[in-house]
Amino acid sequence: SEVLTQRFSTVCGNLTAYRFAQIYEGLPVYRREVTVLADQTGTAVTAAGNFASIGTPELTPTLSQEEASQYALSYAQEKWPDYAPTFTLDPASPLVIWPAGDGSGQLSYLGQLLGPESGEILIDAATGKVLYYTCTQAAQELPDDSSPTTFSIGTGDFEGHGTDPDYTCSLEYSPSEKIFYFYDRSHNLS
Repeated sequence: SEVLTQRFSTVCGNLTAYRFAQIYEGLPVYRREVTVLADQTGTAVTAAGNFASIGTPELTPTLSQEEASQYALSYAQEKWPDYAPTFTLDPASPLVIWPAGDGSGQLSYLGQLLGPESGEILIDAATGKVLYYTCTQAAQELPDDSSPTTFSIGTGDFEGHGTDPDYTCSLEYSPSEKIFYFYDRSHNLS
């Protein structure tokens, strides 16, 4: 059965935001949640989210955690042949449901690859196939001079789609302000 469970709430002015994670049979559906904004009386003002249809996915992994780790490391060694990457499973939720986009879900191991482009990775718990990888942190030095520098920090590898050329994020560092600016160019956000 699918449920939404409250993750946390935050108060902002006169509104409280309640966030609910999508859960299937006790497992989180990867990055799927609904947020409800309520006024001081508890009346919902608005709601938004990205709930996903996942069908009835298999809930028993075929691969062990160690085998999933080996698949993740093999993927990383292909990406970075001159580097010795590491992989760690997510301590809170090593198993998640990946919403495949066709209305089905796949049981997956969720972890972090640490390497020149560290990021999240999802490994199919039945086949070992990399379902998703996204760079969340690039190992780059900050400049010493006063000129702004832009770092590319995200392109997503999606199962069956390769790298999405239309999805790019960048982080711009301004040494004079000692601040980072985040840009999501694919959604015109900054």
